[in-house]
Parts: sequence; C-alpha cells; structure tokens
Amino acid sequence: MLTLEKIKNFLPQTIREGAVFSLALVFGNILNFIFYLYLGRHLTPGDFSLVAVFLALLTTASVFLNALSSSVGHGVGWYGGRPETSGFFFFRTWGKQVAAFAGILSVVWLAALPVLARIWETGAVPLMFFLPIFLFGGLTFLLRGIFQGGLYFAIAGIIFFSESLFKLIGAVMFTVWGLAPLAYLSIPISVILSCFLGLFFLWKVRAGNLPQENITKDSIPFPSAFFFFTVLLGLTTLTFLTFDIFLAKAFFDPETAGAYALITLCGKMLFFSGSLLSAVMISVISNFTREGKDTRGIFRWLLAATVAFVTLGAVFFIFFGKWFFTAIYGSKVAAVLPLLPWYIFAMTGFTISYTVVLYHHAKKEFQFTFAALLSALIFFVGTLVFHHRIGEFLLVFFFTALLHTVTIFSMHFFRAFQERAALQKEERERAEYISRSEAARVPTPPRVSVGISALNEEKNIKEFLQSILHQRQEHFVLDKIFLFSDGSTDGTVREAASLGSHKIIILDEKMRRGKAARVNQFFQLTSADVAVVFDADIQLGNDMVLENLTRPIVLGEADFTSALPTPTPPRTLIEKALYAGCRLKYAVYLSYAGGNNRYTCYGAQRAFHQKLYKKLNIVERPGEDVYSFLFSKKNGFKYGYARGVLTYFTLPDNFSDHLKQGIRVMQNQTRHRDIFGEELVKKESYLPKFLVVKEFFKTFFQFPFSLFLYVAIFFVTWLMAKRTPATTTLWKTIESSKK
Repeated sequence: MLTLEKIKNFLPQTIREGAVFSLALVFGNILNFIFYLYLGRHLTPGDFSLVAVFLALLTTASVFLNALSSSVGHGVGWYGGRPETSGFFFFRTWGKQVAAFAGILSVVWLAALPVLARIWETGAVPLMFFLPIFLFGGLTFLLRGIFQGGLYFAIAGIIFFSESLFKLIGAVMFTVWGLAPLAYLSIPISVILSCFLGLFFLWKVRAGNLPQENITKDSIPFPSAFFFFTVLLGLTTLTFLTFDIFLAKAFFDPETAGAYALITLCGKMLFFSGSLLSAVMISVISNFTREGKDTRGIFRWLLAATVAFVTLGAVFFIFFGKWFFTAIYGSKVAAVLPLLPWYIFAMTGFTISYTVVLYHHAKKEFQFTFAALLSALIFFVGTLVFHHRIGEFLLVFFFTALLHTVTIFSMHFFRAFQERAALQKEERERAEYISRSEAARVPTPPRVSVGISALNEEKNIKEFLQSILHQRQEHFVLDKIFLFSDGSTDGTVREAASLGSHKIIILDEKMRRGKAARVNQFFQLTSADVAVVFDADIQLGNDMVLENLTRPIVLGEADFTSALPTPTPPRTLIEKALYAGCRLKYAVYLSYAGGNNRYTCYGAQRAFHQKLYKKLNIVERPGEDVYSFLFSKKNGFKYGYARGVLTYFTLPDNFSDHLKQGIRVMQNQTRHRDIFGEELVKKESYLPKFLVVKEFFKTFFQFPFSLFLYVAIFFVTWLMAKRTPATTTLWKTIESSKK
C-alpha cells in the first residue's frame, strides 16, 4: 500500500521542499489573478488603467528582479553560505549594491516622470509611488535568493505568497474605506511589507550561537556574469511567451491577432506548470556542484516531473482544446483552432528543453543560454520573412521551437558524453596508477625534499609549512623542507621556527639574491631522489599535492613535472579580468599536447628528478620556470604535466602589480631565444590558432565583460613591455598576491 511515509522516503528532500515552493508560486499567482479581477470589477476604467500601468511596470521589472533572485541563489549556493550563519552578511554585502543601483534607477525615473505622465495620461504624483519598488523590490528578491540559495525554499515561497496576499488585502481595504482610486498603492505597500517579512525570517533563522562561516567580503563577489546571462535567458523566455503576441498584433488584423493571443493562454499554462519545479533548479544545482555531488540524479527528477506536468497539459489541450476554447471564446478563435496542435507541440518542446537549459545555466555552462537566445533571434527573423498568413506565422513558431528543442537536447547529450568520457579516463588513469604503483613499490621509497624561497611571507608561511608536513606519503618519504628567507624583513623566520619541526631547515639569508639563486642553492644542499620547488605565496588544496606532483617521476614516466595552480575567487575589477584570462589560458594549455607543453610549466610548483636537478643551474632572467623547461628539452629530459594537483594562488588586485608581472613575462621571450636558439623556442612556443579561438569563445560565454577587459589589459601590457627597457636587476615584488 502506498503510504505518505513511503512517498516521503522515496522522494528526495530537495524535491519535497521544491514542491512546497512551487505550491507557494501557484497560490501566489492565483491571488494575483483574484486581485486583478477584484479591482477590474470595483474600479472605473480610468482608475484601473493606473493599476494596469503599475502591474505592467512590475512585470517588466520582474525580468531583472527574477534574474537578481536567481543570481543570488546561485551565488549563495556556489559559495556555500547558509542563511542561519551568513545570511545577514550576504544581505549587507550585496544589499549595498542593490541599493546603489536602485538609487540610480530612482533618479532616472524622476527625470522621466513628466514624459511618462503625458504618455500614460496620468498625474506625476501617482507614478512617484512606484519609487519604493526599486529599492524594496530589489531587497525582497535579494532575500528570496538568499533563502533559495540556502535551500530554505519554504521561506522563499512564503515571501512570494505574502507579497500577493498583502496586495490583495490592500486592494480590498482601499475599496472598503472608499479610497478605491488609491488602490494602486497596494502594490508598493505589498512590496515593502514582504521585504520586512523577509528580514524578519532572516533574523529568526539566524543561530546566535553559531560561528560565522569562513566567508568574507572579498570571497563573495556578486555573480555579475551569471546575472547577465540570466537576464538574457529571461528575455528569451519572454520572446516565446509574450513577444510573439506583439508580433502577431503588428502583422495581422485585430481579429486574427486577438484569436492568436487567446489560444496562447494554453502555452502559458503549459510553461507555468512545467517550470514549477524548475524554480528550485539553480539553487539546488549550485549547492550540489559546490559540494562535489553528482547533479545528474536531481536533474533527472526535475526533468521527469517537468515532462509529466507538461505532457498532461498537452494531452488535455490536444484532445479537448478545441472544445475548451470554443466553449469559452466562441467563434472568435475559430480561424486559428486548426493550428492549435502545432502551437501545443511547440510549447511542449520549448518548456521541456527550457529545464535542460536551466540545468546547464546553473552549472555556468552558458553556451546553452546562448543557444536559447539564438533560437529567439531566429524566431524573430523568421516572422519578419514569413508572416503573410497566420498559418505561416505559427509554422515559424513551431519549427523554431523544434530547432530549439533538438539543439538543446543534442548539446546536452554531447556534454553528457564528454563528462562520461572524462570520468572513464580519470578512472582508468587512477586504476593504472594504482597498478603501476604496486608494481613499482620498493622496500626503500624515494626521498623527497622541498625547497621554498620566501620574501616577507609571514602571513602565509606557517600554514603553508604545516600543510606540507601533513601531506600523505604513500609512495615517497618526505625528507627535509628547506626554507630560504631571501632578505625578509618581517616575521617570516619567526613564524616558520614556531613550528619546531626537525624536518624544517631555515636559512635566514639577510641579502636578497632572488628566487633562481635560492633554487640553485637548494639543489646544491639536497641529495633527495626528487626535489620539489614551491613558491611561498600559494596554498595547498589537499593532502595529495606532493603525491600527485611527484607521481610521474616516482613511476619513471617523467624527469620533471609541474602543475597549474587555481586562482582564488576574484574580488576587484582587475582580478575578475585576470581570472577570466586565466580560465582562457588554462583551457588552451591543458588541451594542447595533453598539457605537456611549456605553458603548463609554472614556477610556483615543480618537481625534479635528481639526475636533472644536479645538472640544472637556473638563470633568474629570463623567467626561471620556462628556463628549466627549455633546459630539460634541450638536454633530453622528459617533462610531464602532473594531474590532480590542487593548489591556490591570489591574483594581483591592481593594475600596477599586474603590469610588473606582465612586463617581465613578455620581456623574457627575447632572452629565451638568445640562450636556447630560435628553433627550439619557436617549436615549444607553438599553440594551434583554432584551439585558441575555440576556447576564447567558450570562455567569452562565461565571462563576457571580464574577458573583454582582459584583452584590453593584455594589449596595454604588451605595449608597455615594448617600451620599457629590459632590466638585469632583481624583480620588483608584488605585494597584493601575498595577501
């Protein structure tokens, strides 16, 4: 027997909570419909037109407000914030940005009031009461996003439902009090009250005895790129749900356009019923992605529910649609009823594929969002060409929706194939590594020593050394850690010495000689089988960094390894641009030659076999990381990119620091040619142009503004490098990356 307890255990918790949120949306929209009918009955046409203007403005603003709510939900889920511990922090941080933007909109609105009042034939004073919606509406949707991101869907639903309820109660009260012409005020009042209700819930769920999570202002930048693409997705949806009515009205006579507008009611019902559970998609997938959980299971649940709801609605309208519309509207829709099945099939496909788009949108795979937008543009262009009869218009709508559905599902299956292939490859590599490791295991495992050159690194050095000492040692033994204080004037030596580990050898060098000199000194002092060179301003992401970095050398697959570190979340505008540039470069470097190229040789983390490092004498200028790569190539040593190495570094947060870094990298190219010859440098510097272009467009879809800014910064840096005389002195330090 199917009991409530069985259903509860069968359905995932996120689905159950999402169902509660969806019911709140349903009943909230029912109240909105009652509000509309109630005022339509009790107001004069003139007074009702003002209410209609407010509702139309609120609907238009909802495209951006819903994008704000979705982006905040994504951000909270992505950064792991919870309303009970970090809700107020998110509200304060992003609320300031919302308030600033609301202030700008308010100024624009006040400036436009005289013009708008003439257009809508109403007074300027009533329109001034729309101003609170900018601020309180933005804060309300911000609060909804915080609760959705923290998976408090019930509270988010209550906030939505309360806004509709307050609006209806306000309309009734104004009417009962004989103030029906002022009923439009119930709209801004309901927005203000729901905002305060959201703040009340945020205060109530806060656990006063819980510590603040490890979230700071610098670590939670507003997801602006996500917001931009969410707005585009909202505009795409409006194209298929609303803009088609405007086009029909422009192309056809009033009777035909009106008939088409009436039958689109079924399309809106299909989309609304199919997208109910999709409302929780972004928050749930963002949380699952951050926690490293498999998102495919929850996606299948949401997709299955969407297909079930939409199919039920589509079957009803296909078999009973003609009777339904004829009974309600009579002969007014007779001309378009034969085309109703085409419209239903189109909206069914669009609604189901929209769920797929939203799933990948939540994973920041914005190429799906772009594909949906492209479908909307194709529909617009198609109707400009084929609109002589309503049949042509509907066929354009049908084939565009069909193209959209086929494209989205094809992209989805191709993406799933890529993910399965990558997972299978990773599993094969892991199995092969375990097999080779067991075969290569010897009674005396190789000794690994670590060398670190540090200059004023007291903020990071203690934690960094601790993370090295705690590394897992399955196929090697950690021998010594050599810390070279290269002229430090802060507490770097003191912090390192406070650990009291016999494995750490501290060399407090008072004169600064540069990293290359300290690395050479390390190579002379150590006799370990493998020498690992670390920069002091990085962080190890887990206890497998040394294991993964040295693995190819231990197994005899390489003489020299390196890995690309991960940049920490960007904070400033410059960091966001450099972060987008990093994502682009990493995508190119790791795709070319399996990652075994000079561009993945990163100075912050490298490992050398004894037979190589005892012959290597690194030169500070040009760049010592690429120098070591070219030296190994010229002398017949094998380089291998080390997979699975998780480390973090901080990008320069200002243009001045980036300029110091960028100029020295670009000036090194000429010196490399002088030392190793034009032929070798040219060969190892090659990158396929097609690969660069392909990855550029893929990255552009994710970071459109930041990548554009990065390109501008790159060219400015390139020009400055051309005009700046090459120096033979030690590099200038970059302070912002040491934070």
